[in-house]
Amino acid sequence: MYEKINMVIPDPDVDRLETLGDTFTSYAEALISAEGKISQVIASILEYNSGPAAHQFQLSETSVTSIHSHVQSLIPAGRNTARAYLESAAAAKYAVTTLDGLNQRYDESYNQAVRGGIGKEDEAFITLLVEEASKTMKAIESWATNKINSLFEDVVLPDPFLELMSREDIYKHVDQRIAEEFNEIARNDPERAKRILQKVADDFADSHGLERIPLSFDEADFSNDKVKNSGGYCQVDDNGRRIKIALNPKTLGSAVDKTPRDAGPVENWAPYELLGAVEHEMEHLYQNSGKYDNIPSSMEAEEKARWKRLFQDHLNDKGYAPKPVEVDAREKGRNFANQMSYKDFEELCNQVP
Repeated sequence: MYEKINMVIPDPDVDRLETLGDTFTSYAEALISAEGKISQVIASILEYNSGPAAHQFQLSETSVTSIHSHVQSLIPAGRNTARAYLESAAAAKYAVTTLDGLNQRYDESYNQAVRGGIGKEDEAFITLLVEEASKTMKAIESWATNKINSLFEDVVLPDPFLELMSREDIYKHVDQRIAEEFNEIARNDPERAKRILQKVADDFADSHGLERIPLSFDEADFSNDKVKNSGGYCQVDDNGRRIKIALNPKTLGSAVDKTPRDAGPVENWAPYELLGAVEHEMEHLYQNSGKYDNIPSSMEAEEKARWKRLFQDHLNDKGYAPKPVEVDAREKGRNFANQMSYKDFEELCNQVP
């Protein structure tokens, strides 16, 4: 009957699907074991160490972008993938068994009609039989195909690591003492807070061979919808010349003590976020300076132009986060804020009256 209804005889590799299901099950089990060992190592390190370094280590290893968190997110991914393969194997096996059974029964009915001699009534019966077989068997084939496709489409995998990193940029793991003291300075003496941030920018410029540039804290800089929920941004002209680095005064005056992971509007950001924001935006200036280490002099002119365009249009592109210049700037800003020791912060503040 398969041939009569123009249907390919189903021959899915059920054994292969089952093997893959078992393989991913073993992967998930291995990840569970690895996660347990990582947890033991982290606990042991924290048990026998204390102080700022241990505190930073704890913050790092409990963040959503830590290797520990990523392994934890891979465990259900392994289980979900295993389930998809095993349920696909079951669906394929059921479809093949059902179709083979129907094929046999329809063939028997067809052959009986043919052996009895084909009159007009027999021809009508055979026509109806073939139509019914085609409708029923192709419906089962379609069900199995859709079932298997949906199993893999609905597999729940971890968030893309870039998105996790992007959220983590908002939730910087700054030393709690630094966060508390800078927040207090920003609220009680905002002009001094601005001078501290300017010192961060000046230190970056000096260490990277750039001209110093005054920071702007003008709310009018953030009236544009494209930047109003930004902590800061860097503006350059068509020739890559530095024009402005703007920091959002709403963040500086925020009453929030600690920025939540899904911060949303800039009013929900804590003032200490600006420490990383300055470094982020200064990195953009460096990228446009022609001295950027990741743009070697040997790079083709076309590639240099591409990097320049990636930066210049990044505020106008909703998908700018994956661009190399943004990935790099986020990393630089995050690392500066996260890795600053309390002693470094004290020395910074002592240099600013």
